[in-house]
Amino acid sequence: MAVSAAVTSSAPEKLLGTVLEELLEAVEGGVLGWIYLAQDPPDNLIWPAISVSSEQTVYLAAVRTAVRRGPGVAGLTCPDCPCLRSFVGADPLLKYSVIDHCPQPALSELSVSAHASVPLVAKDRPVGLLNIAKAGSPSFSTIELLLLQTIGRQLSIALENARLIGETQARLKEQQTLLEVSYSVNSTLDLHEAIRRIARAVARALS
Repeated sequence: MAVSAAVTSSAPEKLLGTVLEELLEAVEGGVLGWIYLAQDPPDNLIWPAISVSSEQTVYLAAVRTAVRRGPGVAGLTCPDCPCLRSFVGADPLLKYSVIDHCPQPALSELSVSAHASVPLVAKDRPVGLLNIAKAGSPSFSTIELLLLQTIGRQLSIALENARLIGETQARLKEQQTLLEVSYSVNSTLDLHEAIRRIARAVARALS
C-alpha cells in the first residue's frame, strides 16, 4: 500500500493528497476524505481557514473524493462539526470517533450521515484531524478504524518531521545571511559599499 511511502514524503501538499487517495481506495465505500491542520499553510499554498473559536483557527489542508463530481471545498468549512469542537475543546479525541449527523454541507450532498475522524497528535499536542466518509452505511469495520489510527499516527510523525525540517532550514538561511552581512561589513571600509552589500545579502535571503 502506497500510504506508508507517502507519509515519509517531505512535501506536505503531496503527502496529504496521497494519504487521502489511498485511504479512499482502502476503506470500503469511501467517498470523501479531508484533513484539517492547525498549522499555517506553506508560503506557496492557500488553505481555507475555519475559525473554530476566538483563539483557534483550523485550516482545510486537503480534500479528495472518490466520486466523479465531488462537493466543493466550501462544503467542508462548517465550524459546527463535532470533530472540530473536540479538537479545540477540553476533551480532544484520543483515538477516533465516528461522527453521526455531521452538519458539513459536503456530506449532505453525498448523502453521507457519518464519518470517521482521527486526531493527528505530535508530542501530546493536537495538530489536525484526518476524516474519511463512507457512502451508504456509516459503519466502519474494526480493521478500517485500526488502519485509520495507524495512518493517523504515521501522518502525525511525518508532519512534525516536515515542520522541524522547515524550522532548521529557516535557521540555516538566517545564519547564512548573518555571516554574509558580517563579511560585508568587515571586508570594506567604505560605508556606502558595506550598505550595498548588506542590502544584497538581505534581498537574497528574502527572495
